[in-house]
Amino acid sequence: MPKSTTTSKPAASAAKKSRPLNYYNLYYALEREYLLQVEFKVLPASTKVTTANFNDYADLPLIRFPPLPERYAGLLIPDDWFLPKSFKKRRSKKSPAGPVNMVEMSQTIGLNWNVASAEIKAYVEDVASIIKARRDKLIYVAEV
Repeated sequence: MPKSTTTSKPAASAAKKSRPLNYYNLYYALEREYLLQVEFKVLPASTKVTTANFNDYADLPLIRFPPLPERYAGLLIPDDWFLPKSFKKRRSKKSPAGPVNMVEMSQTIGLNWNVASAEIKAYVEDVASIIKARRDKLIYVAEV
């Protein structure tokens, strides 16, 4: 008699897909916007929401997130900046950075992380834990 085998790959894949950004990825998103807007004078094309399930997380920046660190306070940041790309709708194949070399930008962001202030690191760690708690709550509610 053949064994019936079931794999948990779809469930594992779904969990991986909904995994929130960690604190370094959140820092990278903020620092990228800082470099583009302040250093390279490239304004974002839009700050409107492009995330499919943004409504599940829409209240977090307004109610739960601590205030942005002073370095990022004046930036035009998309409302869904803290959500992973897997949640975001596909965009056209257009480079948002224009003439900016992305390899150099990534290296600069990595170096900036090494000297980032305690305020910035605490902020992204707090935001990461808030997003993770919301994601865990959404998964729990969906299972019940």
